[in-house]
Amino acid sequence: MVAPAPLFFPGRLAAPEKHSGLVRLALMSDLDVRVGDAERAAVVDRLAAHFREGRLDAEELEERTAAANAARTRGDLVRLEADLPAPPRPVDLAAQRRRRRERIVSALAIPAFLWVIYAATDFGGFPWPIFPTAVFVLGLVTELGGGDHRRHHHGRSRHRHHPDLPPPPRPPERL
Repeated sequence: MVAPAPLFFPGRLAAPEKHSGLVRLALMSDLDVRVGDAERAAVVDRLAAHFREGRLDAEELEERTAAANAARTRGDLVRLEADLPAPPRPVDLAAQRRRRRERIVSALAIPAFLWVIYAATDFGGFPWPIFPTAVFVLGLVTELGGGDHRRHHHGRSRHRHHPDLPPPPRPPERL
């Protein structure tokens, strides 16, 4: 007697024709999704960039480029770049400016609202809004003064590791 095939192999369906479309979709991982020419070309471009930076030799580039052009799924493409560092993420300057503007407005508006409450309710008493105002002003000075602690690492990881060892591997990014 032959045992029935399991419903799910890691990364593959055992018998996709036996399942409805929704079940098939639920059993598939993102790495099982088929890729198109644009995704293959993007991987080939990134591999060429790694070659120019000296991470790959000509033979490796040729092998990986051929594998990228023959790739059928995202998992096939991810494996080609698994041992290479991810490209730096582009900096969205407009989003950074918007976030900074929102922080400045909130750092000014909230204490102003607290001072209005103080003036309307207990103007002659202890000026309690001074404490939250000081916290907001300190945060504002830190923001405008470049107090982002990540900037002081000069590109190094926050976590220290032995200088003779390579940094820990990063998980592959999803395409």
